[in-house]
Amino acid sequence: MENWFVPVVVLPIKFNPLGKEFDNWLLPRLPIPSPPPPLLLGFVFVSVFTGGGLNKSVKAFQIGGPLGGVVPTKEIDNLNLDFQEFTAAGFMLGHASVVSIPSDFNMVDYIHHLFEFTAEESCGKCFPGRLGSYRGKEMFDQVKNKSAKIPLKLLNELLITMKKGCLCALCGAIPTPIMNILKYFGHEMKDDMVKEN
Repeated sequence: MENWFVPVVVLPIKFNPLGKEFDNWLLPRLPIPSPPPPLLLGFVFVSVFTGGGLNKSVKAFQIGGPLGGVVPTKEIDNLNLDFQEFTAAGFMLGHASVVSIPSDFNMVDYIHHLFEFTAEESCGKCFPGRLGSYRGKEMFDQVKNKSAKIPLKLLNELLITMKKGCLCALCGAIPTPIMNILKYFGHEMKDDMVKEN
């Protein structure tokens, strides 16, 4: 009996989604060398390997989805893809995605999105997470519809309470990217903030 089939070897390659600001927005997961290269080299690698890089100006990357830190492009060269190094720099390395934030994107809208996602996806088992995520979303709802400004002192207290008091990883970690945005992009939101309550 003749062999009528050819054995095919299929490599299990998984893909990480990148932001829509990349020409080719799927990055194959490959083993990371030790020590890992600086993040910028990774993005150059994306450009070379997939045949397309960024297709518009980007001001920051959220490395790892909603639980990842928001890293300004000017800080990328200073980081290696490492949990400890991200934490020491005040960021957080999340889980398997890179979101690119365009230079013209409003950071009030981005923080609103983070609070909205957290409010909808949290487990709701603890008061700091359940109430904090909804209260944060309400603050940014008011800014978006121009009925109030962000009370910065209250927002910082809310973020600290969530970071220290939440039981689930989502609500306990979401303050980090928001604090990154306030630190590096607060100047973009200065007209939407009130420093005193």
